[in-house]
Amino acid sequence: MTNKSHRVPQRLRDMHEAIANARDDLEVLTKEQFLADGKTACRN
Repeated sequence: MTNKSHRVPQRLRDMHEAIANARDDLEVLTKEQFLADGKTACRN
């Protein structure tokens, strides 16, 4: 395997963890809190 192919499983684990963390954070927010939060609100 190449060096890049060794990193793929770790990167996938990192992405999975980031998604799980985002879900955990969002589950506790109301819609109003979500929209008011600078990390989650869309900025136009």
